[in-house]
Amino acid sequence: MNVILTVENLKKHFEVPGGNLHAVDGISFSIKKGETFGVVGESGCGKSTLGRTIIHIHQPTSGRIYFENEDITFISGRQCRDLLRRMQFIFQDPYSSLNPRMTVIDIIMEPLLIDGMKKRDARQRASNLMEMVGLSKAFETSYPHELDGGRRQRIGIARALALEPKLIICDEPVSALDVSIQAQILNLLLELQEELKLTYIFITHDLSVVKHISDRVMVMYLGNMVELAETKELFRNPLHPYTKALLSAVPSINIDEKQKREILHGEIASPINPMPGCRFAARCKHVTEICKTDDPKLMEVKAGHFVACHNI
Repeated sequence: MNVILTVENLKKHFEVPGGNLHAVDGISFSIKKGETFGVVGESGCGKSTLGRTIIHIHQPTSGRIYFENEDITFISGRQCRDLLRRMQFIFQDPYSSLNPRMTVIDIIMEPLLIDGMKKRDARQRASNLMEMVGLSKAFETSYPHELDGGRRQRIGIARALALEPKLIICDEPVSALDVSIQAQILNLLLELQEELKLTYIFITHDLSVVKHISDRVMVMYLGNMVELAETKELFRNPLHPYTKALLSAVPSINIDEKQKREILHGEIASPINPMPGCRFAARCKHVTEICKTDDPKLMEVKAGHFVACHNI
């Protein structure tokens, strides 16, 4: 199957007043080389924390992470530096993730210089990367505040590509951009993936975007995975009540199509010291007694389609 990344029962808890916040609470999945793996869910579901834990911006609480058959769950600072040669991160905000005191060429050169490349070679490599992501040579001496959001995100992409990684975690890389610019960045990411044989984890709350770019999609709710399937299968045949509600909120371009909205009621459960049972139970119209007491297990209901629900 040529798996590049495997995550097993990964947990990331944060100590907060009143207990532990279960941001990521037992996630398991594998990603194949060359795949775009979409991660979706509403704000606060833990999808960004999942990406940051995989790349060790946050240290895992428990579980296992394997990258290219190597256990990278608990690694030293030196090992983490080696890992960043093979795995990189594109941040959501293309402005706050860039050093405002550095020029464009210096920002892209920085990881190369830290990795030991000579300045002359690093400058040439950075210049080539700018061309690759569609940035004019004229912007080499510009500062981030002088550029628009689309160009800033291109800088972030070029910086992520500098060390020739195999896996890139994209944390909502187009959510802060205008719609027309979003399309340009998405098409750039697809072109780079094909040219450089990259693997993506694509984190977003925008289902239209994930439908366009992803091969498979994982749906998260309050730190848990509730559904996982190939993109076409998920959009054609959503099974979990939460997934159905998410998809029903996607606007249709057909103005004559009458959309049936799945309106969710009830309060969102607290991720701090969560009680046993399904975390979606308080908002689910299909809730039963077992939903309130037992955690639903992830089950494969058909080939490649997994759901965590007592009522499937």
